[in-house]
Amino acid sequence: TDNNYWDASAQGDKSIIAHSKDSDSDGAYEVEIGSHWEIFANQISTNLFAYIGYSENCNATTIITNLSLLNTTSTLDMGAMFKATGYRNMTTLNLTGFDTTNVTNMEAMFNECGYLKMQTLTLSESFDTSNVTDMSSMFSGCGYTLMGSLTLPNTFDTSSVTDMSN
Repeated sequence: TDNNYWDASAQGDKSIIAHSKDSDSDGAYEVEIGSHWEIFANQISTNLFAYIGYSENCNATTIITNLSLLNTTSTLDMGAMFKATGYRNMTTLNLTGFDTTNVTNMEAMFNECGYLKMQTLTLSESFDTSNVTDMSSMFSGCGYTLMGSLTLPNTFDTSSVTDMSN
């Protein structure tokens, strides 16, 4: 179905609408989520974007757009949030403005994200990790093939981390 719309709001009030479509008829569906207001991430946002853009049919280099509309100020758990997102073709992921002040779990957050073609992962000063206790496998395989370096913001603080295993 090319015009599949559904209510994606937690309240069931249609304040957030999702739509899926196969715009180029390649068998890979694109999902668009929209709202007239900002969208609040769940406190537990584990696997929120995991495996989006993983399919062999997905040839998009930009997998998720408008992440700046996602309010993450109340999010506590971002474990595997972007796991294998854009695995084959995503070239960049921009998390400018992503507020992680209250997050305690980032286990496998970027595990295999953009594995084959990602060159750039942008994290800004709002990416505050001072409360995070679990960073195990956080960047494991992220941009594995092409990313040459990763610049972490000054707010990337590991003083509370108790698990940083691979």
